[in-house]
Amino acid sequence: MERNPNIEFLKKINIYCADICGFTDNFNYTFDDLLNDRKNLYAVSFAILQIGELVKHLTEDFQTKTKETISWKSIKGMRNYFVHGYEQMDPELIWRTAINDIPILQTFCEETIKSE
Repeated sequence: MERNPNIEFLKKINIYCADICGFTDNFNYTFDDLLNDRKNLYAVSFAILQIGELVKHLTEDFQTKTKETISWKSIKGMRNYFVHGYEQMDPELIWRTAINDIPILQTFCEETIKSE
């Protein structure tokens, strides 16, 4: 059976998603906590950037087939935002991404990996 390269990249993306959730899942962890913990802010930002890098390796066919579930274009855009505008990063955008979008991406990765 041929190995699906998308699955290998989804496994790596899933690790970063789990890391981000681990950084932000503490009961009562708030946006202010993230702002006041620069190491955690940088860790979350770096993990989001890495996800954007990994997404570039998913096949176009896979991204097209799954774009209704996951906005790959937005993920790549977030990566570009970090790489080209780091000094202007918006912590609130990072927070919203970590809290709202990453758990959805993590679930998608886990379900897709299991179904393979």
